[in-house]
Amino acid sequence: MLIKTQPRCRFNKGSFHLALITGGLVLFAVACGAAAMGYEPSLVFGFAAVVALLPVLICRIPVALIVGLTFVGLLKTSAAEGFSVTDPTFVILALLYAAVAVRVLQASTGPEGHSLRDLFRGQLVGVSAFFLLIIVIAISYTYTPAPGLGWDKVVRLIVLDSLAFVAPLILLQNDRDVDQLVFFTTLVSLVLTVRIVYQLLHPTAEVLLGDEDVTQIGPGLALVVTTLMLLYYPVKAGRSRRLEVKICLLVLVWGVVASVSRSAILSLLAGATLGSVFLKIDSKIVSRRAMLLTVAGFVLVAFVAFQWLRQLPAASFKLTAKLQELSADLQGSTAAGTIYRRYELSGSAWQAFLSKPLLGWGAAGWSTLLHYSDEHFTYPHNFVLEIAAEQGLIGLVPLGIFLLAIIRASARILKARSSQLSFVVPVVLLTLIGNCFTGQVESRGVWCWCGILFAFARMAQSQCCPRPFDSLRS
Repeated sequence: MLIKTQPRCRFNKGSFHLALITGGLVLFAVACGAAAMGYEPSLVFGFAAVVALLPVLICRIPVALIVGLTFVGLLKTSAAEGFSVTDPTFVILALLYAAVAVRVLQASTGPEGHSLRDLFRGQLVGVSAFFLLIIVIAISYTYTPAPGLGWDKVVRLIVLDSLAFVAPLILLQNDRDVDQLVFFTTLVSLVLTVRIVYQLLHPTAEVLLGDEDVTQIGPGLALVVTTLMLLYYPVKAGRSRRLEVKICLLVLVWGVVASVSRSAILSLLAGATLGSVFLKIDSKIVSRRAMLLTVAGFVLVAFVAFQWLRQLPAASFKLTAKLQELSADLQGSTAAGTIYRRYELSGSAWQAFLSKPLLGWGAAGWSTLLHYSDEHFTYPHNFVLEIAAEQGLIGLVPLGIFLLAIIRASARILKARSSQLSFVVPVVLLTLIGNCFTGQVESRGVWCWCGILFAFARMAQSQCCPRPFDSLRS
């Protein structure tokens, strides 16, 4: 039974905007006083503006925080060392927790008290399996031979990845939220593309000497995800909007090639192909002719980008080496390179599972078996085998249930009458497959898109009924 809720009359847009304007004026006055005392004006006014916009960010566009949490690690110039309140990841994390708390408070204080339950309606199996998997990993810390790495893994799963999974279920409630998700993801991806291209055009001395790799697997896969999202997202606006989307797609394809990542390039080809086969594209929303023209544009841009990379000293040698390695792999004559190395890591994880099939080696325990001295190989680059090696069958059971719930949610979305939400299916499929070759359990992007999938499945289930969440956005 679906119970509609009504907004509480003591909160309205007029009061909210008045409070925001008043707070902004007060902060402006404080900033002027601080600047008069000798503080750097740009920093003072910047801080005041950020604080004044926080209520809008938390209450009106919290979807931007979901995108920020997913991309912040790819945009930072260096990884954080220890805890810092000024670290961008911590700032976005704190704001996202605040946005989720505000939305949960609004839902739980509804007149009938049923709104919070509706946020997880129909997704209980998938959500329960996810948290059961987190609990199993946390318990496995008690017998891990690598307590340092194990503790870091458990903390990140509980604090970061759990929020990345749950936040979309709570914050994505209607079509406007979906539009915001697409917009902010595209915007941040374009910024990431500019950064990748800039780094190729301005290589460091370490890159030119061959001491630093130009390959960017994580950013490349993130751009592939955004490309697939835009490729299958139905744009109902006019021709100018469709032209803007096509331009963004071509720019993103250029960024994928500029990442010099075979995983990203092959994933783009596989995702576009599988999406075209399994998705029932509504010709009234997405023209098949336009789709073919877009794919042709992909091929042309990719070819030009490859030729451009061959002229850059920072990428030409790496690109040639990767093409030679890929050719040797296809011929089955290679015994070196990253592909063969990942095959070795997967085999090591499989042997670890066979040695302790029930409970596994514990959180981060695989790192002590063969690759403990190498910081680049603290996980086997396959999240399924990682769970098998470290949590055994006890961990594979909730993971299997979770994957079955994903299949069920995907089927529910594809069976919906509208194709508005169908773009998430190839995106989630791509992220899961990519995480089986280059990823690990602590992957915020994977868990975030799985949470988005479950949120879309809930929206697809209730699309023929009045939405109980719109009143919360008033």
